[in-house]
Amino acid sequence: MLEAPYNIGQFLQLSDMLHKLYCVQLRNGGDKKKPLPTQLMGNEMLAIASENPLEGLNRLRDRMKIYLAWANTVTGEGAGLAKWILARYGEVSAKIAASELPEQFVPAQQAQVLLGYLATISYEKKVGMEP
Repeated sequence: MLEAPYNIGQFLQLSDMLHKLYCVQLRNGGDKKKPLPTQLMGNEMLAIASENPLEGLNRLRDRMKIYLAWANTVTGEGAGLAKWILARYGEVSAKIAASELPEQFVPAQQAQVLLGYLATISYEKKVGMEP
């Protein structure tokens, strides 16, 4: 399960987490009860990245610039979780980079992308970090 397709799914899930955190903290002023976008960026790229991982990652790269910039500079509420997400991005990215991505995923690989997207990414709370 630690192959590139599964990790692409994990990358997409992290993208959703970052997008959601950004929206809660910046757009909604920290109010978790206010509405969020109906589709987060990882979910938006799920179908594309499942079939064509290079296209999916390239499109995601364009979308996530603002969220990564925010996560790298945020302080105060949400900072701990943002830094945790960035650290997980680093781990998952290294796993993806360890193997060459094909231009197209076969059906078994597409299923692994979905499984990675749906799998839990454990959050270990540390001092100064909120869930």
